[in-house]
Amino acid sequence: MVFVGDKATKTGGCCTAGMIWLNGKCAPPPPRPTCKDLADPVCGDDDDLGIQYGHCYILKFADGTQLGADHAAPTYSKDGFFKDIPFKVCRSATDCALGEAVPTDGTFLLQDQMGRPEDATGAVGWVDNGAGGTHIKFNTNGAQAGVFKGVAACSGGKCFIRLGGGPTGNGSIGPAGSLVA
Repeated sequence: MVFVGDKATKTGGCCTAGMIWLNGKCAPPPPRPTCKDLADPVCGDDDDLGIQYGHCYILKFADGTQLGADHAAPTYSKDGFFKDIPFKVCRSATDCALGEAVPTDGTFLLQDQMGRPEDATGAVGWVDNGAGGTHIKFNTNGAQAGVFKGVAACSGGKCFIRLGGGPTGNGSIGPAGSLVA
Protein backbone atom coordinates (compact mmCIF):
# COMPACT_ATOMS: atom_id res chain seq x y z
CA MET A 1 0.00 0.00 0.00
CA VAL A 2 1.16 3.53 -0.77
CA PHE A 3 -0.23 6.96 0.03
CA VAL A 4 -1.88 8.41 -3.05
CA GLY A 5 -3.12 11.98 -3.10
CA ASP A 6 -1.94 15.42 -2.11
CA LYS A 7 0.53 15.26 0.78
CA ALA A 8 0.38 19.04 1.30
CA THR A 9 -3.36 19.03 2.02
CA LYS A 10 -3.34 15.47 3.36
CA THR A 11 -6.21 14.51 1.10
CA GLY A 12 -6.02 11.04 -0.32
CA GLY A 13 -5.58 7.59 1.07
CA CYS A 14 -3.59 4.39 1.09
CA CYS A 15 -4.04 2.44 -2.10
CA THR A 16 -2.49 -0.49 -3.87
CA ALA A 17 0.55 0.59 -5.89
CA GLY A 18 -0.49 1.81 -9.34
CA MET A 19 -3.87 3.12 -8.19
CA ILE A 20 -4.87 6.80 -7.95
CA TRP A 21 -7.10 8.70 -5.52
CA LEU A 22 -10.24 9.72 -7.38
CA ASN A 23 -13.51 11.01 -5.94
CA GLY A 24 -12.60 9.96 -2.41
CA LYS A 25 -11.50 6.40 -3.15
CA CYS A 26 -8.80 4.30 -4.74
CA ALA A 27 -9.32 3.78 -8.44
CA PRO A 28 -7.34 2.51 -11.39
CA PRO A 29 -5.79 5.33 -13.41
CA PRO A 30 -7.71 6.32 -16.53
CA PRO A 31 -6.48 4.62 -19.67
CA ARG A 32 -3.93 6.59 -21.62
CA PRO A 33 -5.12 7.74 -25.02
CA THR A 34 -3.64 5.52 -27.62
CA CYS A 35 -1.84 6.53 -30.76
CA LYS A 36 -1.28 4.51 -33.81
CA ASP A 37 2.23 3.13 -33.48
CA LEU A 38 4.84 5.84 -33.67
CA ALA A 39 5.30 6.42 -37.35
CA ASP A 40 8.41 5.73 -39.34
CA PRO A 41 10.64 8.68 -40.17
CA VAL A 42 8.79 11.13 -42.35
CA CYS A 43 9.56 12.46 -45.78
CA GLY A 44 7.31 15.09 -47.20
CA ASP A 45 6.88 16.07 -50.82
CA ASP A 46 5.04 18.71 -52.86
CA ASP A 47 1.67 17.40 -51.68
CA ASP A 48 2.08 16.65 -47.98
CA LEU A 49 4.43 16.98 -45.01
CA GLY A 50 4.84 13.23 -44.55
CA ILE A 51 2.97 13.24 -41.21
CA GLN A 52 -0.60 12.09 -40.73
CA TYR A 53 -3.46 13.29 -38.58
CA GLY A 54 -4.08 11.00 -35.63
CA HIS A 55 -0.56 9.57 -35.68
CA CYS A 56 2.07 10.22 -33.03
CA TYR A 57 5.63 11.39 -33.49
CA ILE A 58 8.64 11.98 -31.25
CA LEU A 59 10.03 15.43 -32.02
CA LYS A 60 13.78 15.76 -32.47
CA PHE A 61 16.17 18.48 -33.44
CA ALA A 62 18.52 18.11 -36.39
CA ASP A 63 21.34 17.09 -34.01
CA GLY A 64 19.27 14.15 -32.70
CA THR A 65 18.30 15.60 -29.32
CA GLN A 66 14.62 15.49 -28.49
CA LEU A 67 12.10 18.11 -27.56
CA GLY A 68 11.47 17.13 -23.96
CA ALA A 69 9.33 18.31 -21.07
CA ASP A 70 10.97 20.05 -18.17
CA HIS A 71 10.62 18.61 -14.67
CA ALA A 72 10.00 21.73 -12.59
CA ALA A 73 7.77 23.65 -15.00
CA PRO A 74 5.29 22.74 -17.72
CA THR A 75 7.64 23.93 -20.46
CA TYR A 76 9.30 22.11 -23.32
CA SER A 77 12.97 22.47 -24.11
CA LYS A 78 15.69 20.94 -26.20
CA ASP A 79 16.84 17.79 -24.38
CA GLY A 80 14.30 18.37 -21.57
CA PHE A 81 14.11 16.03 -18.58
CA PHE A 82 11.22 13.87 -19.90
CA LYS A 83 11.88 12.43 -23.35
CA ASP A 84 10.22 10.02 -25.77
CA ILE A 85 7.01 12.05 -25.60
CA PRO A 86 4.52 10.92 -28.22
CA PHE A 87 2.92 14.00 -29.77
CA LYS A 88 -0.32 13.29 -31.63
CA VAL A 89 -0.99 15.36 -34.74
CA CYS A 90 -4.55 16.74 -34.60
CA ARG A 91 -6.74 18.76 -36.98
CA SER A 92 -8.20 20.73 -34.09
CA ALA A 93 -8.55 20.59 -30.31
CA THR A 94 -11.64 18.42 -30.82
CA ASP A 95 -10.45 16.24 -33.72
CA CYS A 96 -7.48 13.90 -33.34
CA ALA A 97 -8.94 11.08 -35.40
CA LEU A 98 -6.79 9.00 -37.73
CA GLY A 99 -6.79 10.47 -41.18
CA GLU A 100 -4.91 11.60 -44.20
CA ALA A 101 -1.49 13.19 -44.46
CA VAL A 102 -1.13 16.83 -43.45
CA PRO A 103 -1.01 18.87 -46.69
CA THR A 104 2.03 21.08 -47.29
CA ASP A 105 -0.12 24.18 -46.70
CA GLY A 106 -2.06 22.59 -43.83
CA THR A 107 -2.05 23.32 -40.13
CA PHE A 108 -2.10 21.00 -37.14
CA LEU A 109 -2.05 20.93 -33.35
CA LEU A 110 0.26 18.80 -31.21
CA GLN A 111 -1.32 16.84 -28.36
CA ASP A 112 1.13 15.69 -25.67
CA GLN A 113 0.16 12.09 -24.88
CA MET A 114 2.39 11.82 -21.78
CA GLY A 115 0.88 14.57 -19.66
CA ARG A 116 2.51 16.05 -16.57
CA PRO A 117 4.07 13.86 -13.87
CA GLU A 118 2.33 15.73 -11.06
CA ASP A 119 -1.10 15.04 -12.55
CA ALA A 120 -2.37 11.75 -11.12
CA THR A 121 -5.23 11.65 -13.64
CA GLY A 122 -2.81 11.41 -16.56
CA ALA A 123 -4.57 14.16 -18.52
CA VAL A 124 -3.19 14.81 -21.97
CA GLY A 125 -2.55 18.37 -23.02
CA TRP A 126 -1.49 20.58 -25.86
CA VAL A 127 1.71 22.24 -26.90
CA ASP A 128 0.54 25.81 -26.42
CA ASN A 129 0.86 28.75 -28.77
CA GLY A 130 3.92 30.37 -27.16
CA ALA A 131 2.11 33.72 -27.29
CA GLY A 132 4.13 36.79 -26.43
CA GLY A 133 7.44 35.14 -27.28
CA THR A 134 7.37 32.71 -24.37
CA HIS A 135 8.69 29.18 -24.63
CA ILE A 136 6.16 26.62 -25.70
CA LYS A 137 4.60 24.75 -22.81
CA PHE A 138 2.07 22.10 -21.83
CA ASN A 139 -1.49 23.34 -21.53
CA THR A 140 -4.73 21.44 -20.93
CA ASN A 141 -6.83 24.23 -22.46
CA GLY A 142 -7.43 23.34 -26.11
CA ALA A 143 -8.30 26.98 -26.87
CA GLN A 144 -4.66 27.86 -26.17
CA ALA A 145 -3.20 25.07 -28.29
CA GLY A 146 -0.58 26.20 -30.77
CA VAL A 147 -1.37 26.03 -34.46
CA PHE A 148 1.57 24.60 -36.35
CA LYS A 149 2.70 24.63 -39.96
CA GLY A 150 5.59 22.78 -41.44
CA VAL A 151 8.01 22.87 -44.32
CA ALA A 152 9.29 19.52 -45.55
CA ALA A 153 13.03 19.50 -46.15
CA CYS A 154 15.96 17.12 -46.57
CA SER A 155 19.57 17.39 -45.51
CA GLY A 156 22.35 14.83 -45.36
CA GLY A 157 20.03 12.19 -46.77
CA LYS A 158 17.51 12.63 -43.95
CA CYS A 159 14.05 14.10 -44.09
CA PHE A 160 12.72 16.56 -41.55
CA ILE A 161 10.05 19.18 -41.05
CA ARG A 162 10.82 22.74 -40.03
CA LEU A 163 8.04 23.73 -37.66
CA GLY A 164 6.53 27.17 -37.31
CA GLY A 165 3.83 27.94 -34.81
CA GLY A 166 2.17 30.39 -32.53
CA PRO A 167 -1.45 31.45 -32.21
CA THR A 168 -1.91 31.44 -36.00
CA GLY A 169 0.75 29.05 -37.25
CA ASN A 170 3.03 31.87 -38.33
CA GLY A 171 6.18 32.69 -36.45
CA SER A 172 8.60 30.97 -34.14
CA ILE A 173 7.82 28.35 -31.54
CA GLY A 174 10.49 29.11 -28.99
CA PRO A 175 13.07 26.34 -28.61
CA ALA A 176 11.65 24.15 -31.35
CA GLY A 177 12.58 26.14 -34.44
CA SER A 178 13.58 23.16 -36.60
CA LEU A 179 12.41 19.71 -35.64
CA VAL A 180 12.50 16.29 -37.16
CA ALA A 181 9.18 14.49 -36.77
